[in-house]
Amino acid sequence: MLSLFINRILYGFVVLSLVVIIITAIIYAAPVDPARMTFGQRMDEKTVMLKKKQLGLDQPYSIQLIKYLSDLSPIHLGNSESWRNNYTGIKLSIGSKVIGLKLPHFRESYQTGRPVSELLIQAFPLTIILALSALSVALVLGLLFGFIAAINQGSRIDNLIVSLSTVGYSVPSYVTAITLGVVFGYYLRSSFGLNIQGSL
Repeated sequence: MLSLFINRILYGFVVLSLVVIIITAIIYAAPVDPARMTFGQRMDEKTVMLKKKQLGLDQPYSIQLIKYLSDLSPIHLGNSESWRNNYTGIKLSIGSKVIGLKLPHFRESYQTGRPVSELLIQAFPLTIILALSALSVALVLGLLFGFIAAINQGSRIDNLIVSLSTVGYSVPSYVTAITLGVVFGYYLRSSFGLNIQGSL
């Protein structure tokens, strides 16, 4: 049991590391300049270069990746200045070096300049409500249609429910989200008393 738990933890760590590496590589290779996003497209080059240096975007991808993984890591091995500027947690100072356990540092949003942790905390309550609502609807509909399919096993109703379930499971979640948003937020908005300006 313990070995299975350790294997799952290690497997999750490897998967998470690969996801971070792949996503940061895509962002690094994308033709988007985060420093320019901070100021807008009309900012002069000198200011953009200073912002790039401040964010560490002037360094090679390997260095940026190591620093980013270090920010996410719960363990910090570095100097006291980096700890003081970025991290909160429990630290042990040895001269100018620091060993500590810390909270993940998500840095700042390129667009708003606000700490990403604040944005996550702000979005968390509504995300929980949305997730629980979706889970409740899925549970009720799943039990209902599962019951109907079970008592009509082998019939057209059973085949229709299984086919719709397969299609619904196969369609990417963002496609379903966009479709539901268009249907309920645009076409059926008057039915729910919504007043949405503009048109699609």
